[in-house]
This record gives sequence, C-alpha cells and structure tokens, in this order.
Amino acid sequence: MGHEEAIQLGGAFDHDDDHARAHEVLMDLIASPINFSDIHIELERPLMLRMPMGWQEVTDYPPFTAGDISAFLTSIDPDWQANISYAAISRAIDLMSCRLRVNAYTIGSGLSIAINVRRQPLNPLSLEETGLPMYLRTLLDQPKGLILFTGPTGVGKTTSMAAMLDYINKTRHAHIVTIEDPIEYVHSRRKSIFSQKEVKVDTPSFAQGLRDALRQKPDVIMVGEIRDRDTADTVFLAAESGHLVLASLHTNSAKGSLNKMLSWFPDETPHRARSLADTLHCVVSQTLVPNGDGSDRVLATEVLMNQTDEVREMIEQPDKYGALVDWMRSGRDKMSHTLNQSLCRLVKEQSITPRDALRHTNDRLELHGLLNPNGAGAPTPRYS
Repeated sequence: MGHEEAIQLGGAFDHDDDHARAHEVLMDLIASPINFSDIHIELERPLMLRMPMGWQEVTDYPPFTAGDISAFLTSIDPDWQANISYAAISRAIDLMSCRLRVNAYTIGSGLSIAINVRRQPLNPLSLEETGLPMYLRTLLDQPKGLILFTGPTGVGKTTSMAAMLDYINKTRHAHIVTIEDPIEYVHSRRKSIFSQKEVKVDTPSFAQGLRDALRQKPDVIMVGEIRDRDTADTVFLAAESGHLVLASLHTNSAKGSLNKMLSWFPDETPHRARSLADTLHCVVSQTLVPNGDGSDRVLATEVLMNQTDEVREMIEQPDKYGALVDWMRSGRDKMSHTLNQSLCRLVKEQSITPRDALRHTNDRLELHGLLNPNGAGAPTPRYS
C-alpha cells in the first residue's frame, strides 16, 4: 500500500470485534450533528474532538484499547507496526458523506501511539462557500503568474486552493497538475483535465514533481507547500514560463510570505525580488476564527493584490516591505487589506467576538485601536 491510499470503508471493518468497535465509534461521530474537524485518539485516553472553539473531550465512548488501535491500523496498513517505527502513517478513508484523513504516529519515545483523523468534504467548497473575497476569481482567468496562500496549519489553505481549482474546472478547458502531501481533495473532470500527484507515491518530492509537471503541458499547477529552496526555485520558474501557479506557505502575513520566498535566495535577492514583482498576482493570508456562538468558524483574510506599478515597485525593494503594509491599510485599490481590517469588519458585522478577534490577530495593539470607537486606526475597507 502506498503512502496515501483511499480505502472503501464498507468491507474494511468486518474482521473482528475490536475493529467493529472502531468502525462504530467513527460512524457515530460522523453521523452526529457535532461540528468537528478532527478526532484525536490515544491509547487508554478519552477521545478528543477539535471543535470551532478548540479541543473538547468526548465522554460518550470508552477510551480505545490497544486492541482497538491495533485492529484499526491493521485495516488501513497491514504493515503499520513496521512503518510507524520510522515515520508517521498517512492514509485516507473514503465514505459516502466525507473523506477521513488518518495520521498515526508514535509518542512518548515510541512507547505509545496517537491517531489524528481529519474529516473533510468529499468535494471542494465553492469559492462562495469559502468566504474568500469574490474578486479573487478574476485572477483565475490569467494564463500565468503566482498566487500564494499563507497561514498556519489547519486554517483552510488547501480548502481555498481546492475551491479555486474547482472554479477553473468549471470555467476553463485546462490541464491542472497538483503536487500534494497528501492528496486532500480528489477532483472530478469537468471542463479541465486533472493530474494529481502525491509526494512519496507519484513523485519523490514537491520540487521533483513540479519539475516533471513542467514537461507535461500543464496550464495550472498547484503546489501543496513550498518547503525548501529547490521547490521555491521551481515555483519561480513555472510562474515565469507561462503557467498559473497556486502554492502555499507557512507564514502569518503577506509581508512574511514575500520575505520567506526571498529568504531561500540570500545571494540572489535583487533578482528574485524582481521576479516576484513580475509574476506575483496576490498573497492571501488567512485564519479561521470561531463565530459568535462558537458553533462554526469564519474565514478572516489578509490580501495583498499586485495589480499596480506602485505595488510592483515596492515588491522589487525588500527594504520597503513595511510600506506594503501601509498600502494594504490604505485600501486604495479597493481590494488589498490587512488581517486586522478583516477581523474588525467581522466584529462589526457581529460574525465574531472582539475577544476571538484579538486571539487571532498578529498585531493586538493595532486591532485594539481599530475596535475601540475612541481609538485611532485605519478605516476598514469594504470588499466583496
């Protein structure tokens, strides 16, 4: 079995009572009205669910025994005991209503095992459902260039990129190549052709998969994560050579994304900055914030649009990246905005609470000023 292989659940859980119990618990949780994204399983510990407000303990089921865990892992990887000794096990389970991403790994110096089960929709969300600004879809008609998504793990970067690919699939006759670790959403062909590659199964690395993709006549390329110089270098090449590239980074702001892209090339900063200025369409930095009653999560974004000569000139000069933040605050292009402006808007719309906004900002002092009616702060732009 490969690093990531979807399992049809129907006949997979019929081997023994321990296995059947794991099946029953997962099915009960998935069928329940509880709004959770992840299940955390540890030996002889209560199950935990990741809710919009954070992790919560589940008391309806007894903790999993060693037999429960062993039977479950055997069902998704018969050689799990050997495989988990040197790396985490990553598998997918396809259900009728959703897809489960299972990641199992050792803890406590190898003395115990933990399992994270992430629940995902079978199909990508629409752009409207993500909460992304709708003007971003105009970028998806571009024949080439770079769109960067940034933010910490678990804030929906892959979901946002999948929604963009789904929009292209519905509107363009294109060849779309994705390089992912693992494949999160399986896209069905509509107007576009999909070639989805998984790192360590279909290609040894993001960089190699990207280099191979350039020889396979793609129109659009999605890179699940830029992790190193080699991948960043190939992303630059792909965007410069006539492809529309969507890629993600683990940074917390638009400014941080630009600095990260240049940090891999300290000896080539001027050249790479010019390339970034020429190819970049936009940076979307995002986070998910609990809504007012904690029943769901709301998308907050920071967007830097590179659509004017003024912005391109600032991107060419890394020492002026602070001025880019001022540009986003100004809202002069009616699209760019900071994370704090997005959070402030959501508070004013009563979509989120001030407390949760302050928990998710990267500049608490500025946001406090924006939320304080008597404080000074930049105006909040309106965008749609």
